[in-house]
Amino acid sequence: MSKLFIIEGLPGSGKSTFSKRLKHDLEKLGYRVVQHNEGDLHPIDLSWISIVPKEKFQQLLIKYMPYQDEIIKKSREEKNSILTAYTQVKIDSHDIAFFQDFSKYEIYKFNDLNIFLNEHLKLYNRFNNEYQEKTVYLFECVFLQNHINELILKYGLEFDNIKMYINTLYNELPLIKPQILYIKQKNVEDTIKRISLSRTSDNPLRKDWIDYVVEYFESTRYFKSLGYSGKKGVIDYFLHRQKIELSLLEEPNLDNSVFELDNDYDETYIELYKYVISQLKSPI
Repeated sequence: MSKLFIIEGLPGSGKSTFSKRLKHDLEKLGYRVVQHNEGDLHPIDLSWISIVPKEKFQQLLIKYMPYQDEIIKKSREEKNSILTAYTQVKIDSHDIAFFQDFSKYEIYKFNDLNIFLNEHLKLYNRFNNEYQEKTVYLFECVFLQNHINELILKYGLEFDNIKMYINTLYNELPLIKPQILYIKQKNVEDTIKRISLSRTSDNPLRKDWIDYVVEYFESTRYFKSLGYSGKKGVIDYFLHRQKIELSLLEEPNLDNSVFELDNDYDETYIELYKYVISQLKSPI
């Protein structure tokens, strides 16, 4: 028997930190744990992943021959294409062309929702049939966050259609039914303001986190048409998204537990940890 836990929540909810702490603490208890972060060559996520046709991939290998071994290490072959976690390839930091060439093949650059869904369903189906036995899997933000942002801001979907989409994904994992661990922020505005102050850049050529978020959101099709703008719009959008995510979790078929976060991350983690242990009961 294996378990899949997916940690979800808005930025600043501690998803990455909680995931790493869980891995460390569960391994100390004797569990076999596989943790994946956003941007990894991920079993079910395509963030920061290029999907390059095989013939074009060979051309890119020739073009970037000095990085060939690194590229191959971070790639996986699919039926008609090669998936590459291109942001994790170790290259010269000044080689901007490399990232430009691979990023143009991201699924997020497509404008067809059916392609977006079907490419993820392929991964879900594969993982459902190939996951390792007696393993605890820890994923973060790949089930709700990365999809709902696209569904709202790029495709303008209403709640009922978002619900159908999310259920379609969830039902593709019947053998390793995921449990969603949702971190609910009690004060979204304070959290976003706080992490905006902490996620600043020392490099004058790079923007701060909040500026990148504003730039990305305002570049989407529906952000402004929904009445959002600037930094305040980002906060209002995140409030809206949390409301949608919590409403989705009220669906009886989505196995989940919600953990409230005020300012005490340790307290929230202890609650989350106790819940995970109660679901595992003994080393699997």
